[in-house]
Amino acid sequence: MHPYMDVVSERIGNWASVRGFRQAVSTAGEFPTLRDLLPDFNGGLVTVEESAAALAELARFIALDSVGADAFLVDLDTGRELWSTPGDVYWSTPYTIGYDANGLYVVNRGGRSPVEVFRAMRVGQLPVPDGTGAPVGWTQLTDLDDGTLIVVRALPLRGPEPPRRMGVVTREVTPGDYAYLTEPLTAVLRVSVATGNAVFWE
Repeated sequence: MHPYMDVVSERIGNWASVRGFRQAVSTAGEFPTLRDLLPDFNGGLVTVEESAAALAELARFIALDSVGADAFLVDLDTGRELWSTPGDVYWSTPYTIGYDANGLYVVNRGGRSPVEVFRAMRVGQLPVPDGTGAPVGWTQLTDLDDGTLIVVRALPLRGPEPPRRMGVVTREVTPGDYAYLTEPLTAVLRVSVATGNAVFWE
């Protein structure tokens, strides 16, 4: 007997990775089943017929050379990619921090309507210390190109050893960038087709 009556159980990804994959599939071409396959919330199922159709589309998607270009937030000192899906990435009342192809941005949502208070393509970040040198939950962000700075009530992005310099770069995206999601998804769909059982999202 399988634990919890599951033939196979895989972690497909977080909401940001699902959003990024859905965007890539929409950009890449005609993949209607894949585009609508992953849920927008916990729960729901995929029928065996949908699993078979999605497997065929996945094979075509993986065989592509490119799925367009996208913006990435990277550590400027190491080249490490910090985020691969543009949009809001950090929330700390009243601020929202995110990025897109035009830079990293900070939006103040504390008033009647949201106001963008900072934007830069290359950003330095430093925790604001108290008298002992320990961070107190505020971070200084600096535009490395023109020196503009803002102090926001937010922990440094990507702690506990956050990058001191970040930047937004745009590069070509390939199906391999989504292997973390397509590989477990393929495994689940194959089992669904082989056993004649639906896929349940949890």
